[in-house]
Amino acid sequence: KNIIPIEVGVGEKLGTQVRSTMKKVGSAKYGIVICKNSLTLLEDANVVKVPLDYFLLI
Repeated sequence: KNIIPIEVGVGEKLGTQVRSTMKKVGSAKYGIVICKNSLTLLEDANVVKVPLDYFLLI
């Protein structure tokens, strides 16, 4: 089973919580951070930062 950790917060986030959760779970290949940052891909950690406005459009 593939678990995708999600971090949600107001303001700018660095994604540290998602990274630590990915290490704890072990099977997590990707992570999502929903925050006020711009749409960004952190390739070194396989984490996508999604602006809250974009997420609310889903």
